[in-house]
Amino acid sequence: MPWRKPLRPGSRPAEGAVKPAHCVVRDSNLSPPTRPEVMVLLRSTERTISLVRRSKRVVSSKRLTALRIARQAEQLHDRGTMGAEGLSASLWRERRQLELLLFRLETQLLYLNAGHTEWLSFTAADLESVLQNLRFETLARNVEAAGVAAEWGVPGEGTLPGLAAAAPEGIIGELLTKHLQEMASLLHRIESAREANAGALDSAIEGFARDADAAVNSPEPADELGYLAQQSTATHALQLVDECSQPLVKEFLGLD
Repeated sequence: MPWRKPLRPGSRPAEGAVKPAHCVVRDSNLSPPTRPEVMVLLRSTERTISLVRRSKRVVSSKRLTALRIARQAEQLHDRGTMGAEGLSASLWRERRQLELLLFRLETQLLYLNAGHTEWLSFTAADLESVLQNLRFETLARNVEAAGVAAEWGVPGEGTLPGLAAAAPEGIIGELLTKHLQEMASLLHRIESAREANAGALDSAIEGFARDADAAVNSPEPADELGYLAQQSTATHALQLVDECSQPLVKEFLGLD
């Protein structure tokens, strides 16, 4: 069946013209399209679909290439700062644990100065938990610092002052310097609280020892085991206080 140009909407066919198939009911006497005509139409449709698909693949490929190039450019632009961002995040977490350590030391000192030594087992447990978390954060920070030092060409694992001095231009150098100042201030306060706790615990241990000796020599019944248990708890708390000096953190900050 020959192809006819479709009419525009609202237009009328010329007098004597044959109306298209969608406008009139096909006459049953008209012969259906032949097989060659159908095959030609199918091949034309397949070519059109193939061209559309090919054009979509080309556009998609160009788009992926552009995204890949942009990503590589961004990586090259951020080279030397991505590792520093991880180091800064690790330093934030370490600072948080240092602040918590200072809080636990000052809290324990308040109880000791008030004579409430019966709470030493709880304050010592809090100190031990913070010290464990701080060890983990210090180890994670060492890994981050070593990676940044290798990227920036800083010899050794790199201290925080050395990394701040070798940082590329931008905010990262200022941020590392700020971390250095805040952590150094925290360590100074921790050292003061540690020394005060050590002195208070030494006095408490001596007092428990005197009470235990007095209980042994007293003719009246006394809680000798209770005094010995308190002395043991205070000794354990003193050991934990001694661990609060944080020599590895001081070395990283260049304070030794």
